[in-house]
Amino acid sequence: MINKEKLYSIGQASNKADVSTRTLRHYETIGLIKPDLVKENGYRYYTEDTILLISIIKYLQFMDFSLDEIRDFIFNADYDDVSRTFNELIKRTSNDIKRLEERLTIIKDWNELISEASSAFLIGNNTPSIKYIKKSDLISYPIDFSFYYEDTVLDLDFANFVKSKDNKITGPVMFYFDSYIKRLKYEKEHRPIKGLYIQKAVKPILDKKITFTIKDGFYGSIYHFGKYENLSKSYEKLRSWAKKYRYKLSDEVIERFVVDSWTFRDEKKYVTEILIPIEMKVEENK
Repeated sequence: MINKEKLYSIGQASNKADVSTRTLRHYETIGLIKPDLVKENGYRYYTEDTILLISIIKYLQFMDFSLDEIRDFIFNADYDDVSRTFNELIKRTSNDIKRLEERLTIIKDWNELISEASSAFLIGNNTPSIKYIKKSDLISYPIDFSFYYEDTVLDLDFANFVKSKDNKITGPVMFYFDSYIKRLKYEKEHRPIKGLYIQKAVKPILDKKITFTIKDGFYGSIYHFGKYENLSKSYEKLRSWAKKYRYKLSDEVIERFVVDSWTFRDEKKYVTEILIPIEMKVEENK
């Protein structure tokens, strides 16, 4: 016979177990618990043992067990079943952690770009400088670029391509051209130019055919603020700077979109970096 002094009403049980009365009724409906006493007026009462069971259910839910898994765990499990369930949970949790780590990488990289752009705007410096770039492998995708920046920066074909390679992208969108002189010429002549859409991959790039390697070394760098239509002016400024200080620039160029339409719709807030490798410093004739 049940000792009524140790019975708790549904309200008392919900407070003691720190769950809502609605949750208790749901547990009862799906067969996870049942009241230890139901009076003629329909009032439900629970013992300490049942409240303890509710606490176990809560803890298993915290560990991401489904309610069906919890029911099997509590009522039907043997040692093998418990071990199998925990192994499945370990695998599921590991996958969740991996996804969260990937998400955190993307969020951190994006935040760094916003901070970089904010600092560049704050300083307001459009003066070229030398920057050391570390070697890095990026995922690449060929493009026929017609100088419609907005459409190309938000290239869904590239996004689908990356997805088909079971990967994700992070950091700034970048365009690579094998000749900045040809790039300027083709823009002036309104001709499309072949290039590469390159970006940092979250996972290792398994296919070397789609891997683009940025060489380590010193680069001529200039930040361009605002519309892409005026990008050629920043190119010319970088070229003039290199000539003045006798730096021999390489042919190839990377356009690095620090902040673009992925972050803002206002073109005035865009920040684009032009990077051209420096081959050497030309000695002054004596």
